Amino acid sequence: MLYIVCALHCEAKPLIDYYKLSADTDSAFTVFSNQNIKLIIAGIGKVSTAAAMAYLYARDGERKCVGWLNVGIAGHKNLSIGSLLNLNKITDAVSSLNWYPARLPNINCKTSSCITVDMPVNAYENQSVYEMEASAFMATALRFSPNELIQVLKIISDNEDNHLENINKSMVKELVMKNIEGINAAVTVMQQQIHEFSAIYGEDELYIKCVEKWHFSQYQRNVLQRLLQRWRALTDDTRQLKVLDECKDSKAVIAFLEDELEQCIVEFSS
Repeated sequence: MLYIVCALHCEAKPLIDYYKLSADTDSAFTVFSNQNIKLIIAGIGKVSTAAAMAYLYARDGERKCVGWLNVGIAGHKNLSIGSLLNLNKITDAVSSLNWYPARLPNINCKTSSCITVDMPVNAYENQSVYEMEASAFMATALRFSPNELIQVLKIISDNEDNHLENINKSMVKELVMKNIEGINAAVTVMQQQIHEFSAIYGEDELYIKCVEKWHFSQYQRNVLQRLLQRWRALTDDTRQLKVLDECKDSKAVIAFLEDELEQCIVEFSS
């Protein structure tokens, strides 16, 4: 699963249309999704970004090996309006802490450093991108996913010749739409990386089936994962596990697996 985080609806609208995402009406934040992508509109600023990301991660079952992509607008001293940038260094202006997203391979996109500020600025003191969410995005995403599955794409919307006062919703939508192929190239690479990580570190299909069908607490999820790992190590017989469908709740699922594992015979070949 790839989670896309946007601050504004006008940033998100071209992505919603391009990926044919459907609105989730039962949500504290505005969320759109399809089978492989969930997009959340967080609002402007670091606090809103962190809150939205934590909400989405918890609401979606705290999945392993999910990807995180932040897409939004930003300012720069002299880069052309509409330039698409893949950020490779993010600095928080208040704390001076730094984050370093891994470089996305095989995409035609320039890189840039970034400074995350608490208030909009018109004075760009160096050649970094200026915006208001990326440091919180990185700090939060790293709690849930490895650095290799976290990326930030920013589109230049203002510079010294075109100040942010000139930005409007229509302009933002147009900027994102003009860069949709570049954004999709990044999404395609990230989805492949997510697939590769999931194959090595992810949850198997039976685990996902269980947590989707029954409610498991976080403690029960950890127990379930260990039990299924033991099952895979001791036997490749999945036919008996079809009995799980007859379980009434998560406690019954765990009890069934524990009972079956106690009866497994371990054989050592010479």
